[in-house]
Amino acid sequence: MNNIKLIGKAKIINNEYVLKKKEKDLGRLFNILDKKEVNNHPVIIEDKDDITSYKYIVADSEEIDVVEYASIVARLHNNTSQNKKISKKKYKDAHENIISYIDKVKEEYNTLILKAEEEVYPSPSNYLLSRNYSLFYLSLEQSEKDINKWYNSVKENETERICILNNNLKLENTIKSDKIYLLSWEKYIVDSPVLDIYKLIENDYKNIDILSFTKTYLNEIELSSSEKLLLKSLIEIPIRIKLNKSEIDNIRVIKEALKYQNEINKIIKSGVLN
Repeated sequence: MNNIKLIGKAKIINNEYVLKKKEKDLGRLFNILDKKEVNNHPVIIEDKDDITSYKYIVADSEEIDVVEYASIVARLHNNTSQNKKISKKKYKDAHENIISYIDKVKEEYNTLILKAEEEVYPSPSNYLLSRNYSLFYLSLEQSEKDINKWYNSVKENETERICILNNNLKLENTIKSDKIYLLSWEKYIVDSPVLDIYKLIENDYKNIDILSFTKTYLNEIELSSSEKLLLKSLIEIPIRIKLNKSEIDNIRVIKEALKYQNEINKIIKSGVLN
């Protein structure tokens, strides 16, 4: 009788193989990665029309070494990099989309602080938000300045560096066995390496030493000044705060937003993105 476990969208059979619904042709992707000497991906046993079976990976440690993790991501981006011709409209659209997102986050924070200031006797969460509002506001202002500076530096460019991105990098999508494996490739894309690192920082700022990761990554891949500026602008956007009726939950989410800002400030003050 088979021992079957369900984890997310994966079905694990007898701790021997994993079945997942096929969403993309990962067999072709993994062949490309192998040729590029990036083999930190699951091994496909069988690839059918609608189901892919993978070799089950036995974890030998719950600890993920941040330096090794960063080196693997840098190798993925380095070894699959190429310059691609693009239209200037892509940079224009990207700039407009990021400015629009910054404005949206600004509006959300302004709404939160206005509501907080309406209280005669502020709740603990609103008091915490009010005391630290300037931190979020200044970060948004700097992000807007940096994205405008980025756009001015690239708007006449006719090429950009692209590479294969996992596009779902986070600690829960890694496993340590004989090496660190990057899992969950179903969302992979080909785009700027900046996007992978931005999403990883946003996903894992609570789980790993983000500064050590960023330093190691940037030591092993040479990002251009414009790529660094884009990354800086993106991570400067505070995470969005969603409050509800639970005061305990509200304090927690505001503290998480403050922790994110603290981790981002460490990266910026270190000078690695200069």
